[in-house]
Amino acid sequence: MTSVHPPEAETGHATFDVLRAEAPATAEALVTELIGETAERLRPACGFRSARILLSRDGTTVVHHVEWAAEQHREAAIGGLPEHSVLGAPARGRAVETALAFGGTPAAGPQGPAAGRAPGVVAVAVRRLAFPGAARAVLGLLEETGAWKRHVPGFIGATSYLGRDGLTFVNCPAWVDENAYHTYVKHPKIADGLERVARLEAEKPQLLLCTVAAHIAAPARAVVPGDSER
Repeated sequence: MTSVHPPEAETGHATFDVLRAEAPATAEALVTELIGETAERLRPACGFRSARILLSRDGTTVVHHVEWAAEQHREAAIGGLPEHSVLGAPARGRAVETALAFGGTPAAGPQGPAAGRAPGVVAVAVRRLAFPGAARAVLGLLEETGAWKRHVPGFIGATSYLGRDGLTFVNCPAWVDENAYHTYVKHPKIADGLERVARLEAEKPQLLLCTVAAHIAAPARAVVPGDSER
């Protein structure tokens, strides 16, 4: 059936807002606000695909990760938010620091044997690269050195995101649980890939290990009765 929404871009657009709170209670309150406002204000927007609100294992850092069909959909949705919205300025008036505000293009990564299962552990790895264009080289290295990841029990998969500046690269792998994560990071082949990627970095990567506080999917799309699927 034919959607009433406009065609979606194949590449898409994603944002990551990494917010550090002074205490776990502040982070928990922020998570609650982000869940409510994302469901109420972003989910109905044209081009919204999904959102995840992640909480770091120490309970002090919140990641708001949103997937859009295209960047213009995100700009339209954010531009229409009321001034007091937590989505517009999540750190305003709170004991919260914005550690990263990232927008970029997703690039498909390896899928594991647990693809499609709900994640129990999600990593957000932020890499600052040494020169423009290095992100493409990192993608090539991840593909070249990552065949073993497709066979690690409990590994769900990973998606990488290329920043507009060509110097910021975010990788977001997921596992079903802690045991799967530890099996993955102890794999004998992981060191080679990390060492080769490190040669392209300007500094050490920032790594956050998180649990999923909420996953918000797009609503079912409206269709025109009688239209055939194209």
